[in-house]
Amino acid sequence: MFWIATCWLAAGLYFAPRFGHFEPKYQALGNTVLLIALTVVVVGSMIGTWEAVTGVLDVKNSFLWGHQGYEYIELGRVWQLLLIGGMTFWLWLMYRAFKPALQQEKVPPA
Repeated sequence: MFWIATCWLAAGLYFAPRFGHFEPKYQALGNTVLLIALTVVVVGSMIGTWEAVTGVLDVKNSFLWGHQGYEYIELGRVWQLLLIGGMTFWLWLMYRAFKPALQQEKVPPA
């Protein structure tokens, strides 16, 4: 699941400046920060899930840092919140890159 999400994020970040014909200032830095954040969430949630399954974490910490017991949503609550924050940051990066293309769409034909 993480690989699909990562490819989706990367494709959006690759194509957005091409559609907008403009790359915003510090976009590369934002992309790097997003990659690091995604890596932290993936590695942290995998370690947390392993610790929860093996019994290293107690029930309360397992819910927060390990997994919640769902089949496909194995992320702990902390990792889910960080992932939502990362997705919000991704949307902001996408908006910045798409903004010129969106403004062109609003211009009425002459």
